[in-house]
Amino acid sequence: MRHTLALFSLVFFVFSIPANSKAAGCLQPVGDVDGSGLVNVVDVQCAILVSLASLAGTLDSDPPACTGGNPYRADLNCGGEVSVTDTVMIIGLSLGGNLNPAIDVNGDGCPDGCEDQIACDSNADCDD
Repeated sequence: MRHTLALFSLVFFVFSIPANSKAAGCLQPVGDVDGSGLVNVVDVQCAILVSLASLAGTLDSDPPACTGGNPYRADLNCGGEVSVTDTVMIIGLSLGGNLNPAIDVNGDGCPDGCEDQIACDSNADCDD
């Protein structure tokens, strides 16, 4: 248990460095980074690879193949960057959890930040 906690802490600090990003919008199902229609350990692995690519500065030039060419699918909270926060949320979802009510206030299964991005994408009056 201590090793798991230590590893998680290390991963948290390493992956908390932000990446340049474009919001992904709301995935269906939420957390399906690889586009398989399921949220499982493959999505967790893919999110980790995206975070590593972000840290290496290769996210846009050489995105992990598991994302189908759209590494910003791993930006689960549509915060504008891929970080450990996104990966931790994907881990929870892959274990059968739900989104935290703090990021999904209306409880519709889509992070509120993604709903704002979807609205902006369809509204020419939105500011960048």
